[in-house]
Amino acid sequence: MQKKPTNIAAVAGLALVASVFAPTLALAVPMNITQTSDTGTNPASTITVAKEDGTVVKTINYAGGTATIDPVDVEAGTKYIVTAQANGYAFTKKAGTPSETGANVSITAKKAVSINVQLKGNGVTDYTGAVVKLVDKSNPGTPKSTTTAGSSGLVKIDGVPAGNYTIQVELPANLANSGIPTSQDVTVPENPQQDVSVTVGGSTQANGNCIINVTAKGYDGNPVSGAQFSVYQGSSVSGNSVASGTTGADGTVAINGLAAGTYTVRATTVPSGYSEPSRQTVTVSDGQPASASFEFPAGTVGGSESGNGQITQTGVSAPIVAIVAGAVAVIAAIAVVVKKKLTK
Repeated sequence: MQKKPTNIAAVAGLALVASVFAPTLALAVPMNITQTSDTGTNPASTITVAKEDGTVVKTINYAGGTATIDPVDVEAGTKYIVTAQANGYAFTKKAGTPSETGANVSITAKKAVSINVQLKGNGVTDYTGAVVKLVDKSNPGTPKSTTTAGSSGLVKIDGVPAGNYTIQVELPANLANSGIPTSQDVTVPENPQQDVSVTVGGSTQANGNCIINVTAKGYDGNPVSGAQFSVYQGSSVSGNSVASGTTGADGTVAINGLAAGTYTVRATTVPSGYSEPSRQTVTVSDGQPASASFEFPAGTVGGSESGNGQITQTGVSAPIVAIVAGAVAVIAAIAVVVKKKLTK
């Protein structure tokens, strides 16, 4: 039987097609990873090597100390992201694209702590829905963390290394007028040894142990009872008061539950026969009560704070009362004289 000749052209064509559609074998090269620490003690960590799309190539349980990290086989020309985790430390992600000879990647373990953020609003008991973000001032583009607060308003942010940060707060509509600021700076010191706590917002009536002892006397030297005094944070009466109290029979009241700081004290309810005394600014500190003494001038017959921040008069002035009383006495005397003349 005669053998058929080989179709050289067909074989060449098949070879060309195979070369075009056959998968290209990637060149495997080593990635050498080293880990250091800013504290001098290299902690045990979990190191992850992943492709840019998130595909994990290798997870390494690094023992710490001076242990050698075995090279990881990766593909030349492909970008990889190296991350690490260790208790009490923070790492910066490192990216690398190996060449045909491989790649060297170094990661640093930085001592890290937690930042405990407590939201504090005037009269607020439920902080649900407030969003707390931590922004690194050296890289403000993307927040390091974003957390939604629960009812207590306490947010814990873990794994924060030394640096300068800004706490940004996004408030829901029901907390818009709570007095909580939308941002506050915080610093984590170098080689931190303990967590950092920060309160974002003003004080409320029950968040401290400081006291302001108020004494109220009238222009006649007598104690003024029934006078209500309101306490405002800072050196003005803007915003809502943070505490209040009403004087007793002896003309005194102790307003407590205040955090250390500067406050303005104002009489917001004035008893009959007096007008509002001057406001006073006092500074209180832990364990050292502050005092504020007020003298009420003669004036309106009672009054209380209205919606516009003014004391609304509820009667006529004391001088007018005196004039009217005098006039009545004169008229009565004249009536007596006239009566005597008529009876003669």
